[in-house]
Amino acid sequence: MPPPYKVFTIYAREDAQYLDELRGHLRPLEKAKRIAVWSDREINPGVEWEPEIIAHLGAADIVLVLVSAAYFRSAYIHEVEIELARKRHDAGEARMLPIIVRQIDFSDDPIIGSLQVLPTDAKPVAGPQWHDRDHAWADVVAGLKRTLDMLDAAEHQEKFGHLHLPEMVLVKAGSFTMGCTNEQGGECDTDEKPAHSVTLTQDFFLGKYPITNTQYAAFLNEKGNQTEDGVPWIDLSGKWSEAARCRILVEGNIFRSQSGYENHPVMYLFWHGAEAYCKWLGAITGHNYRLPAEAEWEYAARGGHLAPAQQTKYAGSNNADEVAWCWENSGDKRKSGEWIEGKLRINNCQPRPVGMKKANALGIHDMSGNVWEWCHDWYDADYYRNSPVEDPRGPSNIGFRVLRGGSWNSNTRNCRVSERLRYFPTYWLSDFGFRVARDK
Repeated sequence: MPPPYKVFTIYAREDAQYLDELRGHLRPLEKAKRIAVWSDREINPGVEWEPEIIAHLGAADIVLVLVSAAYFRSAYIHEVEIELARKRHDAGEARMLPIIVRQIDFSDDPIIGSLQVLPTDAKPVAGPQWHDRDHAWADVVAGLKRTLDMLDAAEHQEKFGHLHLPEMVLVKAGSFTMGCTNEQGGECDTDEKPAHSVTLTQDFFLGKYPITNTQYAAFLNEKGNQTEDGVPWIDLSGKWSEAARCRILVEGNIFRSQSGYENHPVMYLFWHGAEAYCKWLGAITGHNYRLPAEAEWEYAARGGHLAPAQQTKYAGSNNADEVAWCWENSGDKRKSGEWIEGKLRINNCQPRPVGMKKANALGIHDMSGNVWEWCHDWYDADYYRNSPVEDPRGPSNIGFRVLRGGSWNSNTRNCRVSERLRYFPTYWLSDFGFRVARDK
């Protein structure tokens, strides 16, 4: 867990009661170790107070300023505390958050008047606009939380931005019918039957997009293209056609995405390569990244807790063209009729940049088409037919791993939300990729 953000409080003695109230409302954030609040009351007797104030103010991440007429009358606040806080704010070293505690026209003040103040619309905490003061303080805490979230995001970007970490979407726990449901029509395979009820008891996060060439290249630059179970994580020489080839290049020990293909989904990937990426993400971030369970994948593809009452054949639509890159639309010209390999090659069929098609109800893209996505589960038809009702995670080692979703090389039938594919984890095809899941 990262250390709490240091919060320094500036206030006039006449406003001490407001500081007491504020500290009470900030206590849950302190107990959660998101913040550590300091005021001059923390100074022990006999300790020289001014160096303590300067030291803590100089180390603060957030400076809360309680604003009132008494605040404006204090020479020390303005000559020392505000002057240092302003310099650190302007340098991007700390954030100043003024809190209007009593009615005052501060608009002409060159510092407070230039900052976003709390509560909302500058309604003072002690003003008559609030039902009671607790509502005002709750509004202040909400504003502070927004600042904490912005600081988290900035810190995350500074620490991990060069690694291009995947954007994640929250999927809340819930129940659904898995498998060959009515909207799948007559296209179901036998291993999609019977349709059965599944309940996922835990919230989880799922990648908004499949992992891209840029993201996987960042991983390879950290770990190299290692061999596992006798195969490399990715076949960098993979080439189904000139248009559909591996777009990660290696020069010496440096991996990079081919120019123009940075945001295309990575492919030619063995299951072990997808699993290794998840473990690496977990190690550097401290979160439990993993491949999604097959049931999690289908639940999310169907819309999860936001699924429409009328289920759709594909992930977000009954029209494959709206949500899926498949062989009919992934080439230079739209094709129809029988799937013929030569026809696809001549038409330059290939994966397309992630996020170009319509998202499903959860805001997740490309769960139908573009690339087949490795799941965590081993494949077993008997296990599927007799699946546990709650949180199925697949059988023990059976030999095949599950892939879901269809691809740029698939017909629309294979892009349905219930379609299942199985392959040895030591095999790859030109359209095998993945997306990541993460525990909440």
